[in-house]
Amino acid sequence: MLALSVFGLADVVYLGVQEVRGFEGGCSGFDPNVIAAPTSGCGAALTSAYSTFLGISNVTLGYVFWGVLIALGLAALFAAPRVAALARRARLAFVGVGAVYAAYLTFLLVSGRSGGFCPFCFASHVLTFLLLAVAVYAASRSSDPT
Repeated sequence: MLALSVFGLADVVYLGVQEVRGFEGGCSGFDPNVIAAPTSGCGAALTSAYSTFLGISNVTLGYVFWGVLIALGLAALFAAPRVAALARRARLAFVGVGAVYAAYLTFLLVSGRSGGFCPFCFASHVLTFLLLAVAVYAASRSSDPT
């Protein structure tokens, strides 16, 4: 689960860098035919009316989400047993909330309401769903009654 969280953080850091660069080179940053693309693909998705929640950008929320999951993952691995159990419960709850928001954002991406399809945003959502599945499975297998 920690590895999925690290991949999620890497994905959102990449999105943040591309956002600062104005999506020069398109979503991937490597398309020489795209000078700046704030009106299509990733640029459109990250500048749409749906790109913030309570005034906070989804990229910033992604930093917080994946950072907290990494911290909880480390606590679950290395903390004292009682703290590790608490970290596992908190991680399950936190990723559950994140998956609900990711489902909403995925709907916006797939339906075209976000203004463009962002494959890196979509990857972050898929990682969130995978992490939820793994967390639920781990909780069901745990001898800890969480």
